[in-house]
Amino acid sequence: MPEQTAPVAKPRGEDRPLKRLPDTVQQTDKLPDGPEPVAVEIEYPSRSELQPVSENVDEVLDALPGRIVSADWVEACAALGTLRQLAVHADPVVLGSRLETLVPPVIKSVRSLRSTITKTAILAVGDLFQSLGDAMLPFLDVGGATAPTTSLLCCLLLKAASNEKQFVVAEAQTTLRHAAESLSPAPLVDRLLPYTEHKNPKVRARAAVVLEETWARAALAPGDLTRVLPVAGRLVTDNVPEAREAAKKLLARAHDLFLREQGSEAVQSVLERALAEAQAADEAGDAKGPWELYCRAILPGSVAIAVLKVQQ
Repeated sequence: MPEQTAPVAKPRGEDRPLKRLPDTVQQTDKLPDGPEPVAVEIEYPSRSELQPVSENVDEVLDALPGRIVSADWVEACAALGTLRQLAVHADPVVLGSRLETLVPPVIKSVRSLRSTITKTAILAVGDLFQSLGDAMLPFLDVGGATAPTTSLLCCLLLKAASNEKQFVVAEAQTTLRHAAESLSPAPLVDRLLPYTEHKNPKVRARAAVVLEETWARAALAPGDLTRVLPVAGRLVTDNVPEAREAAKKLLARAHDLFLREQGSEAVQSVLERALAEAQAADEAGDAKGPWELYCRAILPGSVAIAVLKVQQ
């Protein structure tokens, strides 16, 4: 008597193997079914148009970090809009005390691949700069120039330099300008200087522009002369026109500062040393002006030549 085998159950539902897709385009008379996608229009109100939130501020702040990183991008944009309202109208002390939990999700939103979220997040950062000022400094460059996922400054510079959406680029540039206008110049300069050597030339250029705007607001101090000259000298031959123009403005400021500080002990000691070295190396004794002597003492040879050429 032949051996009987148990019947094999046919797979159903999710267990059923997928049909192989055809290798060629197939014509069909069927129309796609299901609900039509809903068109969503996101508004970007100006800072002056933002209204206070009507709910309890503490409760809203508690919920915001989770809402900002919501998988629903419309909800995420709404949460960032709420943050903008709070930045303008909430008590700065209360809002400032929540930055440790608010800024990381905002940075994630700035890095979003969805341009609508990116722009709304950058607008929120600009409002925070204008309302909280130096309270934002500890969160500006966490991780430094080599950690863009945790560095708000790097994210903004990258968006302002390299994003394919022009409206995102424009908003990032505006927000960086808010930083230059709202944050204390000295610590902001410290955070910007490493980006003037970034491998991305457009990031270097944007960092140079913000650096020049920052120093322009505060004016250069005597101790800044030996800091600004090497940066401006390096950027004045950069391959991006924007970087070269910012460097020329920095050099003009540096030259004005040199003329004011020429009689100071610090500048005189450099000039005396440079003059002695020039006389020892130059048998002809060609006269060199104080500015040329100073530049040649502070800068590498090729950089000094480029600086002096610009200043002619």
